[in-house]
Amino acid sequence: MQKQLYLFLLLTIITACKSTIKEGEISQLEGYWEITKVVFQDGTTKPYTVNTTIDYIDINGLKGYIKKMKPGLNGRYQTSNKAAQFKLLLKNEVWEMHFEGDLNSTLRLLELDSLEYAVKDQGQVRYYYKRYEPINISDE
Repeated sequence: MQKQLYLFLLLTIITACKSTIKEGEISQLEGYWEITKVVFQDGTTKPYTVNTTIDYIDINGLKGYIKKMKPGLNGRYQTSNKAAQFKLLLKNEVWEMHFEGDLNSTLRLLELDSLEYAVKDQGQVRYYYKRYEPINISDE
């Protein structure tokens, strides 16, 4: 009987501590992000210390798009008109980004706050991002 009680308490604690991203927090995805690392299915990690491109995410309700941007030293960005459109759906308490068009893929949102986020693709590869801090070199 004691084992069952301990098991019940353990499961209750684990369930209570499960962090889920609230719908109101989704807007934190908006903005400029740079990749910091990729963790592959076998556990190997590829760190990204320098990035020549960053991602810009625009959110409007539960729809949005991602564009690749190339930051310049003057604080401006170069980009193309191509953008990957997505919809955000909540499935089993996990937010998913469903991409439309050429990508036709899904990313599961693992973590999200104002400074970092992480996603996992269908191949179980995890991608970690941090908020981009622009570089501005001026004559001042």
